[in-house]
Amino acid sequence: MKRIPIPVILLLLAATTAARADDSSAANCADYERSAAERIADCSEALAVPENDPMQKARMLAFRGWAHIDRAEYVEAEADFTATVSEASFMQRMMANMLAAAKDPEAVDLTMPFGSALIGRSWTDAILGKYDEAIADAELAAKWFQSPARDSDAEGMVAYVARLRGDPVAAEADYQKAEEIYASNPYNKFAHATLLFELGRDAEALPLLRDSVRLSSDYGYPNLWLYIHSDDREGEGRRAIQDYADDAKIWPEPIARYYLGGISANELLREAEGPTPAKAKENLCEAHYYIAEALRLAGKLEEARPHYQAAIDTGVTWYIEYAAAQTWLTKN
Repeated sequence: MKRIPIPVILLLLAATTAARADDSSAANCADYERSAAERIADCSEALAVPENDPMQKARMLAFRGWAHIDRAEYVEAEADFTATVSEASFMQRMMANMLAAAKDPEAVDLTMPFGSALIGRSWTDAILGKYDEAIADAELAAKWFQSPARDSDAEGMVAYVARLRGDPVAAEADYQKAEEIYASNPYNKFAHATLLFELGRDAEALPLLRDSVRLSSDYGYPNLWLYIHSDDREGEGRRAIQDYADDAKIWPEPIARYYLGGISANELLREAEGPTPAKAKENLCEAHYYIAEALRLAGKLEEARPHYQAAIDTGVTWYIEYAAAQTWLTKN
């Protein structure tokens, strides 16, 4: 599972990102219809414009950081997020607080890229094993964010770090806190559900998973998990996957196609090849896990086993699918 979906705040920030009105590279920097490599090139070109003001520069650095994440280039992403945060100032933080008191706090989050950059750096630090730094960044992000929706993203990040540290009790408490902050965050509900499945508490996990799919079908992974775990797989489960696949254009869309019978397991593994070797490993971790789950559901446990093992062999320890494969092999 891709750690966090493209942050809503980043998509909305795109509307305000441009070095100059006639600078197409600045607009392309924020265009998620373009490949990550294209966005990185466009952001770099736009950042070279001398007239960028600090806020415009910070936005484009944040966009480039998220593009690096899409290529599993975490060291480069961390550097861009750090550069973004370096553009922040006390005066900007004070302005954010003042504006939030006068208008929709979510609107303030759309113009300030610093909270999003701190969440991005928290994610990269967690992957790089810098857990204390990751938590510190998530907590600081919450101070920049003005809206409950984004505050819940920060608390969800704290939960994710607890999972990586092997502390499911703390992770569950943090997910619950994130949901108390903002009950309509689909990603936190999904992540919480996957933790409960990992703990064998399926009856508690399913309602969260259904809520996640109801709140958003754009992300894909909650839909895949609902298909796998639903007691109405051919009804509710297949509808969830189809709803996602109808509009999906990028990974994990091939996994949905595989579950719908459009491609074979070998074709899915070929489509998992990513833009970089590191990204290919992440995609292959997911592909092998979801192939294993399909085989398990078909009662082919011995055929599933090597795919669970292959997911673990990728070494993508920061993915939920890695942990889920490990849990299944440990129990079976």
